[in-house]
This record gives sequence, C-alpha cells and structure tokens, in this order.
Amino acid sequence: MGEVTEIKTRISALQKKLSKTELAGVIIADYIDMFYYSGTAQQGLLFVGRDNSPILVIKSNADRAREETPWTVYDWEGTAALSRFLEMTGIKEGKVGMELDVLPVKEYQRYVRVLQCEIVDASLIIKKQRMKKSEYELEKIRQSAEKHNNVLAAIPKIFKRGMKEVELAAEVEALSRKQGHQGFIPFRGFNQYMFFGHVTSGYRAAMPSSIDSPTGGKGITPVFPQSATLDKIEANTPLLVDYVGRYESYLADQTRIYCMGSLPKELMQAHEAALEIQEVVASAAKPGAVTGDLYQMALDMASKSGFEKNFMGYGRQVSFIGHGIGLELNELPIIAKGTDTVLELNMVFALEPKFVFPGQGVVGIENTFMITPQGTEKLGKYTDEIVYL
Repeated sequence: MGEVTEIKTRISALQKKLSKTELAGVIIADYIDMFYYSGTAQQGLLFVGRDNSPILVIKSNADRAREETPWTVYDWEGTAALSRFLEMTGIKEGKVGMELDVLPVKEYQRYVRVLQCEIVDASLIIKKQRMKKSEYELEKIRQSAEKHNNVLAAIPKIFKRGMKEVELAAEVEALSRKQGHQGFIPFRGFNQYMFFGHVTSGYRAAMPSSIDSPTGGKGITPVFPQSATLDKIEANTPLLVDYVGRYESYLADQTRIYCMGSLPKELMQAHEAALEIQEVVASAAKPGAVTGDLYQMALDMASKSGFEKNFMGYGRQVSFIGHGIGLELNELPIIAKGTDTVLELNMVFALEPKFVFPGQGVVGIENTFMITPQGTEKLGKYTDEIVYL
C-alpha cells in the first residue's frame, strides 16, 4: 500500500469514528498527528470534518507541505481567518475536537476565541486509532528494529577500555545516523523529551531522572538530566544501552546490558528474573489479554524473585512495564497498573522489565513486540543475555 493510500485510509477511519461521536470534526495541531493524517509535519493546522476532504492551513512551509500531502493546502492568513476553514471542511456548528493533551492553554484559548465554537479533547480518539497499526506501519517498525539490531550487535566492536560514556554514545549514535536514524525521539507529554535514548553505566544508571522511565542516568548537566556523562565506563558494573531506533519515522525500542568484567551475583540473578518476566508476559500477551493483568503478572514475578523493591525503579517506581510504540515512544497500549486495554491484532508495544540497584546500576531487558494471531512477534533479534566486553 502506498503512502497516499495509507493516509487516505487513516482519514476515512477517523471520519468513521467521528460519525459515532458528538464531534462535528477535529482540528489537528500536533505535528506527529499531522504527519500521521497528512504525510507532512509542517507547522499549521489540519481541519477534518465528518464528510469532506481535509484541508491543511500551513504557516511554514506551505510549498513543502504541498509536495508531501495529498490534501489541499492553504497559506496561513492569520488566526482571524481560520474560521472560514471550518465551513469549508463541512464543520458548520457543534463541538470540535483538538489534542488537548498537548495543546498549550494559550493556543487553546486563542482558538476558542477566534473560531467561536466549543472545543473538546479529541486526543483519545486519535491515540486509540494510532494504537492499532496497519501492515504498512508494521513493516516500517520491522525495518527500524532490523537496523537497531545491527547497532546493538556492533557495540562489542565499538567499545574500547577507558572509554567515557559519552564517547561510546557518540560512536553508537554515529553508526545509527549512518543507517538513517533521525536522532530526536518523539515523546508525547509536557516536558518529556529524549535524544536517541540512554547510554549509562554503574551507579550513574541508577540515578532517577525527570523522564517518565524506570531509568534515566545522570547526564552531562542538570538541564538534560539523563543518559551519558563525561565519566569513564568502569569494570565490573552494568553498562545500560537503552536506545530507540527511529528510521523512516517509526520506532523500535530495545535495551541491552553489557559488562566489562563480571557482575555481582545479585545483579546477575535480577537480570535472569527480568528475562523470565519478559518471557512469561510476552507469552501471555495474546489477542484478548488485558494490560492490567499483564502488569500484575510481572509484579507478582518480581516479588517472588526477591527484588520487588528494585523493580522498575528504586524509591520512585514507575507503575508500568510496557508502552505502545510507533511514531511516538509512549503510545497506547500502556501495560500498567489498573489499565483495562484489551490487546488486539497489530498492536505494538515495548516490554521493559528492569531492576534498579542504587550505587550499583541497572539490569534488565527491553524488546519491541507485535501482536499476531499466534501471540507476539519479538523484533529484538540480538541476544537478551548480558554481553561481556
């Protein structure tokens, strides 16, 4: 299926969903959602009514948007002129949806004032549609995972004794870029951001960070409190490489543990516990499985392992073990405490059971999985075991 056909299919599906709601249409402002429904991520708004073809109103750059999208593109004529596009899209009256999970309050207030309509949150409608991938998207994710596997497999060759964390990160990122990695990782949410992922080792890996993740790392400065530092990678400590492959816009998330020397017995046992949790949860993650049940299954296994207090953080433990992945890192479904999403075919998620030991480091695993009729398809082909350097 070509990209234009894919985009048109997505819009048709969105309009079908809108017909079952009280919404007359949606106005899409988030650049990732814009890309999903139009093929371009240029700055502007995408107007989608229930029946008519969508309209793009672009601030910058309209000419480029015309090259990238099958929809009609209009130049931005100022905020005051936006109201006419509602009628052009067939949205004459009624409630209009926008992505209020990410739209700044100032922008929301401006659109309410200018468009003179009731604006409500449509983010869940969009995120639920994006949760289930098409064959086109699944193939893109497979391609990202394949290239990402190459990067993880190359680390033993790249690594040199005496390397600083940031030096290893630079080498790994350079290899990724040469394969076409786009660098920045889209992460939906206020003040949530990531660059490639995390390369961090020893006690620094166990330092909590601002990002909504069980790990983060110290980072070089407090303004970016995550990932690699200027410190050398030490022997006999776990080296965490938690990187996200992003090729042709789609993501694959994987974590591996490397070590120069040997690890303390309890860290090795915790890593084995993480592998067992991954195996059991991935086997149970079939169509019809409920995300909250999968989370509880993992929590029960972590408790039996004896490392419950270290599971998914220490002191500040996150309440999830997996997250959807696609164009963004933290899509639906979320495999978390109390969630009730029923897994379906073609959903994609990253499963990441990890154990955090303050003063020592982090062990565990992460792989990207697809839901298939047979269960799950694991996209991480590089060994899950600790790799000794």
